[in-house]
Amino acid sequence: MRLIVATVALLITTSIVSAARLPQFDPATMMRSSELQRGMIGYGLSVFQGVEITRFDVEVLGVLSKANLGEDLILIKITSGPVVESKSGIIGGMSGSPVYVGGKLIGAIAYGWGFLHEAIGGVTPIEAMLTPYATKQPEEQARLPEDHPARGAMVAGRWVEEAVIADLGPAFADDDTITLRPASPIITVAGMEDHGMQRLQALFGAHGLQTMPGPGRLDNGTEVELQPGSAIGVQLMQGDFDVSGIGTVTWRNGSHVLAFGHPMMEIGPVNIPVTTAWVHDFLPSLNVSNKLASPMKSVGTLVNDGSWSVAAEVGEQAPMIPATIAVRDEDSGRVNTFNVRVACHELLTSSLLMSALDSALWAGVNVGSKGIASLDFELLGDGGAVIRRHDTIWHPASFMPVVSWVDEALYYLTENRFTPQQPRSLNVSVSLRDEEKLAAIERVYTDQSVARAGEDLTVHVVMRPDGGERFEKTVTFTMPRDLPRGTLRLGAVAGGDEYSLKSYLRLLSPQMDSLEDIAKLIESMKRSDQLYIAAAIPEIVIGMEGQELPATPASIVSILAEDMQSDLTAGYTEVSETLDSDYYLYGLQTLRLPTEDRNGERGTVRATDDERGSAATSVRVGDRSLERIWWAASAIDPNVRPMQANGLPEPDLGKGEPEGGDEAVEDDGDADLAADAGDEEDTAGDEDADADEDEDASGEHPEPDGEALARGLKSLTHASADEFEEGELHGTMVRSDGAVVLAPRAEMIARLPEPSAWSVAADGDGVWVGTANPGRVYHWTPGSEARALCDTGSMLVLSLLPMGDGTVLAGTAPGGRVLHIAADGKIVQEWKLDAAWVWSLERDGSTIVAGTGPDGAIYRVDGDRAEFFTRISQPHVFDLLYANGALYAAGGEKQGGVFEIASGGSIRDIFGTDESSCTGIACGEDGRLIVSTAEDGKLYVIEPDGGHVEAYESDGNIMSVASDGTHAWAATTDEGRIISLDERNRTAVAHQDMTSDQVVRVSAGTGAVYAVTASPTNVWRLDTSSVAEGTFVSEPLDAERMSRWVQMDWNATVPEGTLLQIDARTGNGAVADESWSAWTGDLVKWEGRVGVPDARYLQYRLRLAGRPLDDLEVRRLEALYLPRNQKPTLEVGDPAPGAAIRNKYELSWTAKDKDDDTLLMTIQRRASGGGEWVEVTTLSGEDSYKWDTGAVDGGLYDLRFLVSDEPSNPSGALTEEVVVEGVLIDNGYPKLILVNQPGKGDGERLVSGIAVDDLSRITSVDWSFCGKELWRSALPEDGLLDSRRERFRIELPEPPEGEYSMQIRIRDAAGNVTVETIPLDGKPATTDADTAPIELDAEGAQG
Repeated sequence: MRLIVATVALLITTSIVSAARLPQFDPATMMRSSELQRGMIGYGLSVFQGVEITRFDVEVLGVLSKANLGEDLILIKITSGPVVESKSGIIGGMSGSPVYVGGKLIGAIAYGWGFLHEAIGGVTPIEAMLTPYATKQPEEQARLPEDHPARGAMVAGRWVEEAVIADLGPAFADDDTITLRPASPIITVAGMEDHGMQRLQALFGAHGLQTMPGPGRLDNGTEVELQPGSAIGVQLMQGDFDVSGIGTVTWRNGSHVLAFGHPMMEIGPVNIPVTTAWVHDFLPSLNVSNKLASPMKSVGTLVNDGSWSVAAEVGEQAPMIPATIAVRDEDSGRVNTFNVRVACHELLTSSLLMSALDSALWAGVNVGSKGIASLDFELLGDGGAVIRRHDTIWHPASFMPVVSWVDEALYYLTENRFTPQQPRSLNVSVSLRDEEKLAAIERVYTDQSVARAGEDLTVHVVMRPDGGERFEKTVTFTMPRDLPRGTLRLGAVAGGDEYSLKSYLRLLSPQMDSLEDIAKLIESMKRSDQLYIAAAIPEIVIGMEGQELPATPASIVSILAEDMQSDLTAGYTEVSETLDSDYYLYGLQTLRLPTEDRNGERGTVRATDDERGSAATSVRVGDRSLERIWWAASAIDPNVRPMQANGLPEPDLGKGEPEGGDEAVEDDGDADLAADAGDEEDTAGDEDADADEDEDASGEHPEPDGEALARGLKSLTHASADEFEEGELHGTMVRSDGAVVLAPRAEMIARLPEPSAWSVAADGDGVWVGTANPGRVYHWTPGSEARALCDTGSMLVLSLLPMGDGTVLAGTAPGGRVLHIAADGKIVQEWKLDAAWVWSLERDGSTIVAGTGPDGAIYRVDGDRAEFFTRISQPHVFDLLYANGALYAAGGEKQGGVFEIASGGSIRDIFGTDESSCTGIACGEDGRLIVSTAEDGKLYVIEPDGGHVEAYESDGNIMSVASDGTHAWAATTDEGRIISLDERNRTAVAHQDMTSDQVVRVSAGTGAVYAVTASPTNVWRLDTSSVAEGTFVSEPLDAERMSRWVQMDWNATVPEGTLLQIDARTGNGAVADESWSAWTGDLVKWEGRVGVPDARYLQYRLRLAGRPLDDLEVRRLEALYLPRNQKPTLEVGDPAPGAAIRNKYELSWTAKDKDDDTLLMTIQRRASGGGEWVEVTTLSGEDSYKWDTGAVDGGLYDLRFLVSDEPSNPSGALTEEVVVEGVLIDNGYPKLILVNQPGKGDGERLVSGIAVDDLSRITSVDWSFCGKELWRSALPEDGLLDSRRERFRIELPEPPEGEYSMQIRIRDAAGNVTVETIPLDGKPATTDADTAPIELDAEGAQG
């Protein structure tokens, strides 16, 4: 591929350089679309038969601006010549036919109109076609102005200004848009049968091209020069099969040729042969008419397939890729050999080769035949790759199983992510025979119902030949001694499909590191006459750079999963066997069994979807998938097309001494602060004193009554670990009991190039580090850089043990090697243990022990040999420790435990946990053991008496623990945290790596702790002995509104020789910025008084200096503040403005105060419109008041409601008021003036009168016969009751028998009611309710 691309680049560069010496647009021989006028007459050139160029007349209909990918499109009509005579319209193969107006080239016919076969077409302007050679971009070319007279065209009586380019569609897309289709070259195919044609149609149809059978190449055709109007061929395949595209030359200048007027496939730079061509004829059609043509002599190379033309260079011919396909029919002895050469292009070559293979196979057999195919192929890549395969395959009435092998080989050759190559040659040999030696894999079963650790499992596979008797094949698998409880999946499949079964069983996939690896795997895959039987042990194995890491613990997998530098895969552990068969096999059968570990604990069989036969899901660790379904997914560039698998699945402090002696105790600033608060209001203080004297004199001390009224100080406190952890820590840490203390000074002493480090060991004032991929040993000493001392040859260095003489022991994986490495890096001795992992190394004097996995074995390493010592009941011995006169082992993976091992090897289980693993063990000065765990990362403390306590729980795994005597230090995978644990079981985050989430190992030395990480690999040194400085900056404390910050109180221990400074600042933004005040001076010297501007937020800073493990600590900080007073709010309920009220009226309101201050309500009145306000009442704690309005003259009043928080704010009280205007007080009753009073028996029964009120509007006049309770409304004279004087009338019905009176009831707006009784015998009326009788004169007026 590299050579070919270089050749293409050379050709294109040469072409462009040559063209730069040529005119890009020659106005002497060419005409722009902007120069055209509607109705201009011209001519075109094309070959319709043989090689003769025929001239035909054209008329310019108009120009459609920017209609073709931003370029103009010229509409023409052919008015003479073959296409007019045959009424065929523009035909396929005419694309590129040059059109001239006034003897100048305007462009090439490229599109036709399919309506009524009128010869109307679209011409691509020559200035667009010149783009491959142009020095300007297409958008810089001249285009038709908006007001050009030739803009638009009349077509079939319709004015059009736009065009749509489409293979199908109506004649007009809309009112002013014509539909044109490309006059594309037809891809003619000679010699191929239907299966090959189908594959080609899928390839070319995606580019809008049509394939059809054609006559093939004319090797002895007429000699002809390419010139404007000549037929030109693009040769895609030649030989026994021929695939070509035929179009027309538009323009030639020397060796430079332009053709087509549109793209062929629009695939850019290419390197494909071009030929002269012979046109046999053209075939008129109701659908699409096409030229029937043959390629002839190769005369040059197609170099660019662009948007508006194709460009070719006459002369040097493009190379093609040879393929030989030999098909032998063994039954008849017939051998057909097909030789072809195909074009070289990454989008074309594979499909062209596969179409040839399809056709060759089908040409060698009878249609519908089936049988056995022996396949041999060799595929060479242009970069030197060789992919071979030999297999014998049963095929049905289809050659898909045969073809798929070659197809996949081509896919992995061209699409792999290592060194993708293009084919250089392909040789395929297939022998076919009619043979029915085919058997189906029907069933898999076992003699045992449970797979037990260390025992045999016998597997039977039942197969049935087509039309024959069933038979069996049997294998025996020995289960590993460390078999975990769970589910064993097993299955059987025909060879060649083994990776389908591997994927289903989730077995470890092969690791692909090169194209050569892929080739080897394809070549070595099993044959279809072989039976592959496999079982998946339910234990994850990691593949790393081609090496297997068996029985990998889950905590280790979680770290490896984040390794982006290494090629990793994961899957279950495989046991398998391959058996030969006399039959060609097909089918896949699977089975699931429970497994039982060596402790007799049995797993269960769970029916998940993928176990029911769906495609296997990925084995996932954390969020990263390590293993894919398809076997070679890691080999393929993820940006390429998917492959459908067939045979193959896929802070500096100021100087000074602290005040107050050795220790600062809790600051008593409250007394001073209380005095401060009293000073603010002297008058109030004096009154309180007088009251106290009175009480003393009388000897009476009444009980407190109610709550304090004054608004007191508020506080915000930090006293817990959660509260302090919200702040910023720089050289400080927050202990679990809620104290801020100094942290060890952390320094990254190295960042190593390997993806992870897995071991660290302090040695004097230096440290040893072991890495993974590759497994190297580094050494660091102060004042120097970390030095790669030894490349161990192993993948991981898991454990290190300094020997005290400048040398070190290293434990590795996989392979179980222990190495003795000299100070110069040479390996002076090696021990090979019967283990995969050497997790830990420990010594007691001259005794050296090694803890391993996955068999839980502990070995003694002595002199020239290593011997087995003892074994714990867990698979992995993650840590060993000599302490308290015994050897302790921390292990797990099934269930974490700590074991005490006697000198003779006997084991006592002293601690167990529900977590899967105990990953580390350390011992304090007091003999306590500290144990770390994984799965749920915890620290446990085992007391000398055997009791234990959980001291810490992490959100990740705790990978190791170490002790310097007074403190333990733990490495976690929880966001890169290193945890410290003191003798009182108080923990803190001593350091957090901000670049790696995974601290893998930790080691404690004299005055320093060392830790290593993974992804990236950092080496940290935590100085625990030197004087350090640190700061803690709190999050902004929010008073929620503007406040006066008055005092800071704290509780701290400040030993002699240490320093504590506290300062503060304030601001009004939630984030501290330049708008905030400057930091105050040291508040310790000012006894906590805070001299900062009033603001909503306060932030404090602690500055500590001393040794990290001294007792300097801050346990509590409290900020006291007085919030700025807030105005109360008031809403008046009753009365409403303009209301009329009477008697004892209830005033109501709602008053609130955000400060919860005690409120005082004052209500005042005045005559409406002005005057002095007169107090009605003052009260507190109420929301209503009954006002006796009878004590006030009637009339209009304004009421003022004032609410004040003065009881709680003797100074700076705030008041809110609401004025209710126009309230009418009316305690007078309405009056009745009776105008007409009928007597009993009068013929006229009309009552009329006047209702009068001095202050209020009359709201109702009603009447009733005295003996009846039914009231009726009187009729207002004007129809409305809207004034203080209202005339009314009542037309009485015949009074009831015995009824001699009636009542009239009048109500005013204030609710005053008068009821008068009117006799119907002419006697005066009488008045009910609270009013005196009304005297009436003879005219009915009031007396």
